[in-house]
Amino acid sequence: GTSVDIGRVAVDGNGGGLIGLLVISAMDDKRDVMTAHAIGDALTIVGPLADALRPIDIADLALQATRKAIARTAGFDSSAIAIVPGPDASTAAALAARHHSAQAGIVTYRYQMSPDFTQLQVIAEISVVGFSGPLYAQRVVSLVELRQRSYAHQENIDRWLRDDARVAKQALAAAFARFEQVIPTVVGLDPAGYSAKTDSRRAAPAFAAGFYGPTLMRDDLGVVIWSKRIGFIAVQPASD
Repeated sequence: GTSVDIGRVAVDGNGGGLIGLLVISAMDDKRDVMTAHAIGDALTIVGPLADALRPIDIADLALQATRKAIARTAGFDSSAIAIVPGPDASTAAALAARHHSAQAGIVTYRYQMSPDFTQLQVIAEISVVGFSGPLYAQRVVSLVELRQRSYAHQENIDRWLRDDARVAKQALAAAFARFEQVIPTVVGLDPAGYSAKTDSRRAAPAFAAGFYGPTLMRDDLGVVIWSKRIGFIAVQPASD
């Protein structure tokens, strides 16, 4: 899908009674038209990339990444890991009911392009719930950034689409694979470790892919930093 932001539309600050209502109504109509045009433009730009990625089995990428990450996470002894809805259960609650445990972990994945189309981002929302309610929640973003970036959106899309979208397909697989190392590191932080790694006065800062924050870890693929607004952000370069 697509999302657009056409900015703010100014209205009469004095109210204006009936005239004010007419002005506001006209502004709303204009916003609707502008939004419709913007959505059409967005679909035209991103459509070929979305079509190229559609055949990829995202559910399998997510499932395999989760299985490998949980296998490396201390304190997790999973009785079942499955995609929901799926053949094993229609909901997370139904899966938990079939595999009795005091706690259940849920990882919700989504993927998107950055607004300038220089990054492919996969977002993992991680939570652990128990009989008494939520016990843990964290977000990890795994992004892959073009090495050659342009201010022109179409040029960035064209780079992702080269060679039958090879760069985009490899980026999507690489972003999911990165969770295998990053999720265990994030979830394995105890309160003291979390405080140390997210404190800009104690952890060395880093700047990557337009984000700046304390460093959680750094490996051959790139850096993982913390953002108070977003969560943990793992950055690696694309294969362009």
